[in-house]
Amino acid sequence: MMFKVKVCGITNSSDARLAVSLGADMIGVITHKGSPRFVSHQKIQAIMKEIPPTVDKVLVAVGNDVSPQARKAKRMGFDYLQWHGPLIKREVQFAKNLGVRIILAVSNPTASESRQAMATGASLILLDNASPRLHGGTGKPFDWSVRLPARLQNIVLAGGICADNVADGVRRFRPLVVDVNSGVESIPGKKSKSKLKRFFHVCDVIRYGSKA
Repeated sequence: MMFKVKVCGITNSSDARLAVSLGADMIGVITHKGSPRFVSHQKIQAIMKEIPPTVDKVLVAVGNDVSPQARKAKRMGFDYLQWHGPLIKREVQFAKNLGVRIILAVSNPTASESRQAMATGASLILLDNASPRLHGGTGKPFDWSVRLPARLQNIVLAGGICADNVADGVRRFRPLVVDVNSGVESIPGKKSKSKLKRFFHVCDVIRYGSKA
């Protein structure tokens, strides 16, 4: 069960360094001002300096117009734009032409919504719990009993992921990426070193069978 780990909601350089040192494959920063994990342009620049080229950088944004955010992601050196909002296929292609891949967030996914998300051509489909205004993770998973299309194989599993439930989530959905945020925080916007270390330990046990 191989998967990547994305640590999202990074708000400072020290948390970025910690996540990278523990083995994060992807780092996400949030630009929505309503989120307690909002990061300013200046802080993003500092965080980006801590992320090596081997780790994918994800800009998390919300809105109705992908184009300016895709341009921003390209300009700042992000690999992905994680989009919380409506999306159509030509917008995905526009971002791809810039060299930016799209992660499309689907809150409380149903089979129908998942098929619609697949049709956009987004590189990854992020399955999340409901957070309409993107005020950060609610700390609760969506309904994991949902039956998703068998062809939905580019999953990012998010929504209340933590060390206690990641094994069950991976078993159920076989995601390409697990996305952790509030599940490894001491307070909103600040990662806990002990929680992050435990989370990565559990992920390594799942992936490699190692208890070291």
